[in-house]
Amino acid sequence: MRILAALLAAAAALPAFAASPHHAVIETSIGNVTVELDAKNAPKTVSAFAAYAKAGAYDNTAFHRVVKDFVVQGGEYTLCADNGEPWPVWPSVRVARFAPEEGNGLRNRRATIAMTRGNASRHGMAPNGFFFNLRDNDFLDYRRFESDTPVATPRGPQVVPAGTEIEGYAVFGRVVSGWEVVERIAQVPVTRSRPPHEHLPVTPVLVKRVRLLSAQW
Repeated sequence: MRILAALLAAAAALPAFAASPHHAVIETSIGNVTVELDAKNAPKTVSAFAAYAKAGAYDNTAFHRVVKDFVVQGGEYTLCADNGEPWPVWPSVRVARFAPEEGNGLRNRRATIAMTRGNASRHGMAPNGFFFNLRDNDFLDYRRFESDTPVATPRGPQVVPAGTEIEGYAVFGRVVSGWEVVERIAQVPVTRSRPPHEHLPVTPVLVKRVRLLSAQW
């Protein structure tokens, strides 16, 4: 009964999405993370993620950015065998770039997965990087201010003019099992001596592959 109660409590702590038949297992070097992909609200992002997964673009890539209490990011780099330096991944399958779906109504909340706007997008392709939100990161959400709005900034209150849009990051799924694996990754020591990769795990944590579960892919 205690185990059941613990499982129910853990499930209740994860964000609620509409039921989706699309799931993927992100197999890492320290355990598996299963994500539910929201193809209804983020169809292009999910489609790109699935295409890259099927092509093996995530195989043996590294979690290159681990920031405690913020994000765990990966999918964009492999590690050079000789010196361990991150090297950009160029997927063998070409997925055309599309307008980011950051305004899809999904929020960058704890235990969600979102798409970056990284390396591949600079070369006319859909982005291939992804990150897990370790907490509610509301400032990563798309925002549009319909009226002049005072907001708090490090320089004190500032008025944001009406019509201002702030780019966000498109959430396209949530973790449904294996969240403890993400939390373990979040605790690994990182190096700050390899700019611009100043949050690179000292001991590499790898994405072995991303396995799609749904027969509908």
